Amino acid sequence: MCRRSQRPSVVMYGCCGAARTPAKRSLWRRRLRLHGGTRPGRKDLWPDQLRLMAHGNGLAWRVAARDAVTYPEAVTLAATLADAGVQQQLLDEAGRHQPHSLADVPRLVGELARRLERPWIAGRLAAITTGPLNTWVRACVRSQAGHRPKTQSMWRISPPHRPTPVSQLLADSSDRGETPVQPDPALLPDSAEGAARGFARGLRHARTYAAEHGHLCAPNTVQMEGFAVGLWLANQRAAGPELAPERAAALDALDPWWNPPWNLWWQRIYHRAQAHVRAGQPLAPDLGFPGTPEGLGEWLYDQCADYPQLHPQQQRLLTDIGITPEQARAAKPRRKNIKAVRHTALDHARAYAAQHGHLCAPTSASQGGFTVGKWLHSQRVRARRGQLDPVLNRTLTDIDPWWNPPWPTDWQREHHHAHAAVTAGALPDPEAGFRNFDDRTGQWLYAQCVNYTALQPGQQHLLARLGLTELVAGTAVPNPATRHPAMETGLHYARDWAAQHGDLDIPRTAPT
Repeated sequence: MCRRSQRPSVVMYGCCGAARTPAKRSLWRRRLRLHGGTRPGRKDLWPDQLRLMAHGNGLAWRVAARDAVTYPEAVTLAATLADAGVQQQLLDEAGRHQPHSLADVPRLVGELARRLERPWIAGRLAAITTGPLNTWVRACVRSQAGHRPKTQSMWRISPPHRPTPVSQLLADSSDRGETPVQPDPALLPDSAEGAARGFARGLRHARTYAAEHGHLCAPNTVQMEGFAVGLWLANQRAAGPELAPERAAALDALDPWWNPPWNLWWQRIYHRAQAHVRAGQPLAPDLGFPGTPEGLGEWLYDQCADYPQLHPQQQRLLTDIGITPEQARAAKPRRKNIKAVRHTALDHARAYAAQHGHLCAPTSASQGGFTVGKWLHSQRVRARRGQLDPVLNRTLTDIDPWWNPPWPTDWQREHHHAHAAVTAGALPDPEAGFRNFDDRTGQWLYAQCVNYTALQPGQQHLLARLGLTELVAGTAVPNPATRHPAMETGLHYARDWAAQHGDLDIPRTAPT
């Protein structure tokens, strides 16, 4: 049998529980004879068919009942999904977008309903956002099955979606003394209960987050009452359509777009636009989105400009807030008030400096919802290119003389932490491994002492203000009790070991 013909067996077993055994093929042939060799087109005929097969060996009937009903449909489904023409049709229909639900690929849904002879099933399939069929669709689009060899991911069925093995169903159902088939090993109860409790806890915090923010597109760093709800949601999204149906349904109930096929950044900004509209402020694309915040107005115009390239569901979401295809074509860019933008940015920069004591903010920093870190980074780039307005440069220098140092801003932030500790009363003690400072700052100070001569004069001047002159820096030793050793600390002890033993073949249990 060729490789291609072997693949669908995974889908057959995973989707419908069929197993290709001689006994079950015989039962299927018997079923065909009983009904004139035709397959039913309606689900309500199945009970009658099963009753016709119930005479005789009751245990055998129970073993075969489920598979006898689903086997022909499983064969049809597997043959359809393995059809290269169907796969190519799916790729053409999906285009460059990853489907969110089967409603995004109506031609595939219609083809399945036609081949299964169940027209009523199309409506039910269209609402599916999880499950093995949705997983197959996404894997097919992701692997471009029509253009290169298919991947295993297209045919894998995740454990939550696999049917209960027949052996497990019948292990305790023998009524004639037959030896029951041994069931497959199940999950340990403790593990299953622990996973259920963990999901329930995460869902509880997710519900709190959704009630507060109106969505579940939380950044990974978000915590609720000490629980990393952002990371927990990221883990649920990673499972994708393979997530257990009841868990996916619980998250869908909180936010239908908790796991969109586009990036979460888009979805979070969309929620900002949605909140703006719900507050009674229409967007007015043809007027340049007046009344919207600067960044939001620019983002909305970008969506209008890229409207034809957006995911169909993104287009639908934009329509929900008043941006139809016609309005997107008529959209105008938001007008910028440079003076107002600068004034707002400086206000946030002053607030950041008042809170942190400096302006060397990381690019991820925000202040009052304003991305002050990115704005300051842009001003530093302009200043180094000689393009920054001198008035703005002087204003920023008045706030923090070292807002644009000639060395990395990371170094300047660490120096500020050390300076704040010294100002608070911590005495530099290089001969004792800087034990008067927190572990991170102490390690940083030791690293500066080791590399003192390689520092720029300005950096040496700033260290001297902390009491670390070149002479004092030469007396520094590392703190052996550190839990986060710097490279210089590791090298110090590596040199000591090499001097004593002549090599660096150090056992993992060797004392420091």
